[in-house]
Amino acid sequence: MLSPEQIADWVRRTGLKFSTFVVRQTPLLNSLLSFRWSAHRQALPKFLTLWVLVSLPVVFAILLSRMPEGETKLSNALGVKLRESINVSEAFVYAAAFISPILYLIIQRYITSRSLGHASLAEQIKRNLAGLFRGYVFLWVLALLVLIATAVAFAAQKTDAAGFQRTFLSEIGEAFAPTLYFFAVFCWYLTICVEFADDDFDYSDASRASEEELVEDFTVRIKHRKTEK
Repeated sequence: MLSPEQIADWVRRTGLKFSTFVVRQTPLLNSLLSFRWSAHRQALPKFLTLWVLVSLPVVFAILLSRMPEGETKLSNALGVKLRESINVSEAFVYAAAFISPILYLIIQRYITSRSLGHASLAEQIKRNLAGLFRGYVFLWVLALLVLIATAVAFAAQKTDAAGFQRTFLSEIGEAFAPTLYFFAVFCWYLTICVEFADDDFDYSDASRASEEELVEDFTVRIKHRKTEK
């Protein structure tokens, strides 16, 4: 029989592995966990430095603006000013700058595979997607939709601002502009992680190995308990 300490240790390790397994199946988070900690450690300084520099216009726009009337809490006032500073037009500018690199990754790999002489298009697509991080296809489609939506909103805002403000797209864009901004920043961070990832590291194999390790460990424990009985 297993001792209480062994059972507690198994429950703790299994819970941790199961949590990791669930997170790896969660869109966006699974992409983040596809990279080793060494890649994050190298990517974070570059990302934070560039992000601060790029975000200076937004920061100064908030700091130099007046406090909203009737708002006493600083956090609420900053939230209001953040929404005002990142509207539909600014969302497109940041989306175009931050999302474009994540969309270009597959094109870059396709060009590389062409130079290596892979024969069929199906083989090229398969090899290119296998070499990218987990959840890339979902992220690519979502990023493309965000880029198209913000581009349409930006064009409408510039050509007929008064008419565009009465549309559903304007209301949705204004409500979710900060969310779109941080999503674009997230995509940008992943492309920086790709830059620092090992060339021979297979993201899909690493994720699959983690899942198989969880199942194997659970199976061994069950067989061990049956043997003791």
